Amino acid sequence: MKTMLLLLIAVFLFDIGTSYAKDTPIDSCLKMIWANEGDMYNPDSVRVDTCLGSTTFKHRFSKTGYFINFPRNFYPFDHILDSGEVKGVGDVDSAHLGLKNRFHALQDTFGLIFFKGLDYSATDSIEYLNPSIHVFFEKYQDVEFITGYLTNTVDSINVCGYSYKAKILLSTMPEATESQRIQIYPNPVKNVLLIKNQSTAKATDRMEIFSLEGKKIFECTYTETLDVSFLQSGVYILKINNSSIKFVKE
Repeated sequence: MKTMLLLLIAVFLFDIGTSYAKDTPIDSCLKMIWANEGDMYNPDSVRVDTCLGSTTFKHRFSKTGYFINFPRNFYPFDHILDSGEVKGVGDVDSAHLGLKNRFHALQDTFGLIFFKGLDYSATDSIEYLNPSIHVFFEKYQDVEFITGYLTNTVDSINVCGYSYKAKILLSTMPEATESQRIQIYPNPVKNVLLIKNQSTAKATDRMEIFSLEGKKIFECTYTETLDVSFLQSGVYILKINNSSIKFVKE
């Protein structure tokens, strides 16, 4: 009976691997969505399956641009990674051995997996409230498949998402760094954010709130008291004109 059970498990795992391989298009099918020039912004070299009849026809593929959000106070490494700091699966902290082994197994199917710190710096105490990290792959992956697969099969991941930078014009992207011209309080915030803008903001100027993935969530005219009680818990970017700063919604 034990031998039969092990055989069934092996067949099941093999079927998962072959199913994914079958749905992976050949390299010649993957074409750049557009070049990174002018208003056509594609910094992650996102590609699309152009082969008619392919099971992933019109699916988008990318190596980078993915992000993972973990439960509060769960972070895969022994320190918060800087924006340019890259780690491999073998570097995952031994305190999270289950996650480490899971990603080692995933590499057998998807190729090498790497982690990188977020683009926005903050204190460790803030980062641990809503720990997130960038993920990128050695090989091109089906964006929709990967985000759903990691979210649904890795227990310690709240959500795996993807930032479609290719869809965001340069004029609408949030700034990559915080500006000292904006001061906010409190941070983290529960209901009302108090804002002090040291630049020349006027009552007619626009304020915008972005998610970390670059999606605009809210927009209004400039105010020094902003009700953010409608936001879900997480990390957001407040942008006023050309200045931006990160805040945490409890």
